[in-house]
Amino acid sequence: MNLKLTYLVFLFATLTASAQVQLTVNGTQRSHTIHPMIQGQGLSYSVETDSIYEDGAMAQLFKDVGAGFLRWPGGTPTSMYHWNDLGAGWVDNWNPEYPEEWTPHTSEFMDLDEYMTLTRAAGTQPMVGINMSSGMEWGRVDDGVAEAVALVKYCIDNNFDAKCFFLDNETYHHGNGYNKDMRGDGGHWTAANYAQQINLYADSIKKYVPDAKFFINWRDQFSNNVSDYETLLTVAGHNIDYVDVHWYWKWGVSNWADWKAKTPMEYETASYDGGSYVEEVAYFNNLAASLGKSHIKVAVLEWNIAPGDHNSNPDHTEYMTALMQSEMQMQFMQAGIEYASMWTSHWKESSKSEFLTLINSDNDHAPSASAAMFELYHHAIGGQVTTSSVSDNNIMTTTVVKGNKTYVYLLNKNDENKSVEFNFNNLNVTSVDQALRFSDPGELSTISLWNSTTSGNYVASIKANSLTMVSFNYEANTELLFNGDFENGLSSWDSWNSPTVTSDAQNGNSAIKIETSGSFNQWVTVEPSTTYKLTAFVKTDNSAKKVVLGVGNSGGNIATKDIYSTSYKEHEVVFTTNANTTSVQAWVWLPESNGTSAYADNMSLTKVEEVSNEPVTSLSLSHENETVFSNTALQLSATVLPTNASDKSVVWESDNTSTATVNANGLVTALTPGTATITATTNDGGFTANTTITVIAAQVNGIISPIQGNTYDIASGLEFSFSTAPETKYIYVYDMDWNLISSLTTPNLTFSYTPTATGDVTYRYIFQDANWQDLENGTVDVSITATVLNADFELGLNSWDYYGGTTTETLNPHNGSTSLKINARGGASQIISLKKNTDYQVSFYAKVEDPSVMAKFHIKNALGAKYFEQNIVESNYTQFTINFTTDNEGEEAKIGFWRGNDAVGASFLDDVVISEITSSARFRSIGQIQDLNIDIEIYPNPATDFVTIKAEHMERVKSLSILNVVGQSVLDTSFEGVLRLPVSTLQKGTYIVVVSDISGNKATSKLLIK
Repeated sequence: MNLKLTYLVFLFATLTASAQVQLTVNGTQRSHTIHPMIQGQGLSYSVETDSIYEDGAMAQLFKDVGAGFLRWPGGTPTSMYHWNDLGAGWVDNWNPEYPEEWTPHTSEFMDLDEYMTLTRAAGTQPMVGINMSSGMEWGRVDDGVAEAVALVKYCIDNNFDAKCFFLDNETYHHGNGYNKDMRGDGGHWTAANYAQQINLYADSIKKYVPDAKFFINWRDQFSNNVSDYETLLTVAGHNIDYVDVHWYWKWGVSNWADWKAKTPMEYETASYDGGSYVEEVAYFNNLAASLGKSHIKVAVLEWNIAPGDHNSNPDHTEYMTALMQSEMQMQFMQAGIEYASMWTSHWKESSKSEFLTLINSDNDHAPSASAAMFELYHHAIGGQVTTSSVSDNNIMTTTVVKGNKTYVYLLNKNDENKSVEFNFNNLNVTSVDQALRFSDPGELSTISLWNSTTSGNYVASIKANSLTMVSFNYEANTELLFNGDFENGLSSWDSWNSPTVTSDAQNGNSAIKIETSGSFNQWVTVEPSTTYKLTAFVKTDNSAKKVVLGVGNSGGNIATKDIYSTSYKEHEVVFTTNANTTSVQAWVWLPESNGTSAYADNMSLTKVEEVSNEPVTSLSLSHENETVFSNTALQLSATVLPTNASDKSVVWESDNTSTATVNANGLVTALTPGTATITATTNDGGFTANTTITVIAAQVNGIISPIQGNTYDIASGLEFSFSTAPETKYIYVYDMDWNLISSLTTPNLTFSYTPTATGDVTYRYIFQDANWQDLENGTVDVSITATVLNADFELGLNSWDYYGGTTTETLNPHNGSTSLKINARGGASQIISLKKNTDYQVSFYAKVEDPSVMAKFHIKNALGAKYFEQNIVESNYTQFTINFTTDNEGEEAKIGFWRGNDAVGASFLDDVVISEITSSARFRSIGQIQDLNIDIEIYPNPATDFVTIKAEHMERVKSLSILNVVGQSVLDTSFEGVLRLPVSTLQKGTYIVVVSDISGNKATSKLLIK
């Protein structure tokens, strides 16, 4: 029987939740579309070696994280690079004193051709930098313009569709080449001469790329630099599409505590007290509008958590930085930023870098925690931000509607888990699509939701200091455009050159008017390889001037129609998306027309439905013969084939509604003990499929884990799990001094806990009813040990103290990707906790390159006396295994690996394992099971396919039962001697093995199925 151990879809959630948080989503109040370019990534050409990209893994990673564009050639190198004569990155080879020997081999950097290849492989949009500083610094402005034009023409000649150009980098910064004034002419960048150069370069490039987009970069503190921005936008605003600011949060002083202290985080420096990033963007938008330049938007082509305390604080982890990054990215989504790119994709020697990058160069360029964060946000790209709010001020939320799915993001900055109830207004949510959590150590994991027993709403347990995404299926409107009738003005639309709302409407009260030139657009989510129809009522007041209705994507226009009608007429554009298109931009554009006005109303974008007469051929259900607890819910789903069947609707019914009911969407509600058959029937063809639901009563109060008398490692933590009687509402868990560890409200029955001390530990637990009256209480005694942390060195030297030539080996490690390496003299050590007067076994792998000077491995007691010391002279990796017994001098011990002064070559260590030597493990019994201290052997443990069980000290025929963690038997058999048992049918988890013989002897042990 497939017994669920918790309440259906949410049982065994390992979180404890406090008072329920309310999240409310309004499906009709939508502001803007998440732009496909919001998750760009930065490159720095001089560190992008060929070896990083040659296997294609990086191109795939850029796809996985939703990188819309790759910024090349980098940041500061843009001010010094020459695309057809690349040099050393941070040195300008136009400098007459540039030494040619500084130019690296071509395999050590990424040239323009390689950038083109990567961009095509990754499916990203080009974002190319233009060097204006070299021309200014060396008195070669004409050469600089010619170089930029040659770059553009080279791209055109090679069918490389480069339309986005960022005009130099941090020209205001003292480190810019022109500001360094290496020529000594006193020249430096100002807002005025930067604006003049913007016009010079932009006008030259537009001759070849008329629809080019230009990104200019100036100081990031808007309110402190109003005068500069007035100059830039007034002088060069007609050549500026985006103002690029570089946002590094709290440069030099960034830390976890300050980030936690403010929600939302604010852009602050030692000299600038800004608002949130959303507020900073709004400030600029208002400034641009006041100057008549509302078409200019904010871009962030460099951003990250700035250097600070987190670079040196040993308690600060990579995951913590990635979580801080996740709020910056969430705020960019909320603010409507279209182009953003994190600095940078990678850096040499990541472990020494002050920034967390997309990949870790010290770990074979594996994705960092940031990659998982971007992967989670990737789902939102192309969706529309809709209004959402949350009742907890330390939780940030953003909700995106995309196709027939709603994506809810929750960033929990609390130090405790939270239970969140989802409330939807104007969205007919039908089911959960998927739920993913980004949590320590920087990985994505699946979580489950349940239904509130009072409201019926979905509820999720949100882990402390984590980012969660839950996507819900909902019945989507066939109309893909929002506010297509413009009755809410330009809400949900982006615009250029200030279109206005007019009462001259085709229908209703409002339409959109464009004067002289301008446009408005909206991004929508579409399906690949699908046909759509865009319609709109459009007119112009000058039949000699056209207005254009069109649709496109990041790669350019897909389909357009030129319109000259002087009265409202409906016009349409029919188009088919290609296999890679998931979002398109619908727009109306009036080219420069010398005073002409154009009008548009009632725009619509719908899918052209293909008429299908495909009959249904089969039906299957998502669950089979489930056993569930009463007063719970289970979501069933039906799979109707073929996928293009004309009518895929089904009817659900239960044959025993007193035991379980089912609604029209397949949601089963378990009521009372018994069985019920749930049947789904297709309306086309009458195909049926069913599942038997067995409902059982709730369990009695009791603790399932941790197990009495067992030993647990502090690094792995404890999993607390309980069974409850029907009247139980609350469970409280305390340490021996009555300090509260956790409180549970049923149906939550489990939580994870990291012990704060080692040794023999007692935990107390109390069961209470809904009126907080005690029902039962008890204690569980366990032993907590701390063995070796980072024993395989996959985290570098984390948790180890070291000196001398100690480092890590990644080229040829013993196992995994990293081993410990000591060059010549050096050593590494770690303090661990071991039980007193206890037998242990330690094993490790080690070798030396020069056996004439041995390496040594030892373990010392709390007073520094050695339990043993092993000499190592082997030149190949050799496993050493040593048994030792601790004394009574304390629980602290110290591992050491070292090599002396005369050492030559390197020594290596890997995979250190310390385990207690026991005759058998002792476990807490379930029910009336008695452990009579008889040995049984189980191996392998954990197991996947088969397990071998031996009970040599028990007599003749033995009976065996395998119990799940609520004490119910899932397998019974008998055997003599040795039993080899298939366990592949058991679900993953913890089980109790009970063996008894004809004399009444009985023994138990734990079995893990993975």
